[in-house]
This record gives sequence, C-alpha cells and structure tokens, in this order.
Amino acid sequence: MNFQFNYTFYEKIILKIKKKTEPILFKNFKNQPSILIRHDIDLDPEFAVEIAKIESRYKVKSTFFFQIGCHNYNLLNYNNKKILIYIKSLGHEIGLHFDVENYSRKDLRKKFVFEKKILETISNSQIRSVSLHAPSLNNLYPYFKGYINAYDKKLFNNRIYLSDSCMNFRGKNIFKIIENYNPKKDILQILLHPMHFSKKQETLKKIVDSHISRYKSKTYEIFKKNSAFKK
Repeated sequence: MNFQFNYTFYEKIILKIKKKTEPILFKNFKNQPSILIRHDIDLDPEFAVEIAKIESRYKVKSTFFFQIGCHNYNLLNYNNKKILIYIKSLGHEIGLHFDVENYSRKDLRKKFVFEKKILETISNSQIRSVSLHAPSLNNLYPYFKGYINAYDKKLFNNRIYLSDSCMNFRGKNIFKIIENYNPKKDILQILLHPMHFSKKQETLKKIVDSHISRYKSKTYEIFKKNSAFKK
C-alpha cells in the first residue's frame, strides 16, 4: 500500500493501533509493553487540531509536544493558547518540545526547567514529558532526570522507534510494524507530525507555503485595525 499523508490514512493508522492495544501517554510510561503516539509541533499548532480530534473520535490519547522558543509560532498568542487548551480538554497530554539550539550548552537542565514552567503556566497542567527538537543535527541528547524523555534508550532505537520526519518513514512500513507489534512484550514509539497530514496529501513546500500565507493574512488583518495603516 502506497502511504498517503492524509486524514483518511491517519484514521487507518489509529484503527490499526486500536486493534492491537490502547496507546498510553508518555507521562504514564513505566517501562511496560505499550504503544506511545507522539506529536511534535514544529510549524503551526493549527495543524494539530484535526489530528487531536480524529484520535479523540476513536478514544485514543496521545502526547502533543509544544515548543516555547519556536521560530514559527508563539504559544502566548491567544489563538495558539486556545488550541493547546482544546487539545488538552480532549484528554491528550501536553509535553515540552525542547530545542537545545536556543541555548548555550551550559546548564541545559536549568533552561529546560525554565521552559517547562512557562508551558505549565500556559497549559495549567504539570509537564512530565519532553521530546528534543532535531537532536540528530547536533548529536546532543540531554537527559533530564525525573521526566519521561522521548529519546530515552528505553524508547528510542531503530527497533522500537518509528518517525515520519520530513514525510519519510525511512523505508519502514508503519502498518506492518503495527501488525507485528506484540502487546505482551513490545514497546513502540510512533512520531507523527501533524503538519504532514491534511485532507489531501500536500508536498512539504506547499504545507510551509500555506502556513506563511495564513499568517501573512492574519498579520495584515491585525494591522488593518490601525487607521494610519489603512491610509
């Protein structure tokens, strides 16, 4: 089957997982056999809404990792905060997507705790899980004791980790991997980026372009409220 990054295929993934087991949230992981569904929000929180709704429709819960120092969105923005709270209201977990590149290498735990507290304030919830943003670019995988880390060795190796990074499963068949999953002994972490999925599959370039166009329109609408700008 030729995989397509659309909502129809996403529902097929969820149904396939449901036949095997009920996925757990990262905060509930205690080394037990389980499937954990992870969503890193890298471009735009709006992409996450439909994914969260699809999962909720099938009574599936997953963990959405949001960035505090993201170049593309601001979580203090009212609409983005509203999206985060809505996703949380569906029973999903909110985790921190931590970008090491935003800081010097000195005392990363202090910076992690700083961002965690901000996210806890925004989400009005305790943050127990963290995923690193693009750690392979710098080969830096800090471990924060006391928190569930998506890149912990218990969750991250080629055998138990599946990612759609850059819309590429690296030759792996997600449906076969789920089919071969043994709920009595296996651990499987699945990373699916919400920005990759839409009603009809789009290229990465079109996805980014649509994001830019949407925010261009939003920015223009904000400035239109100013009488001098109108002139």
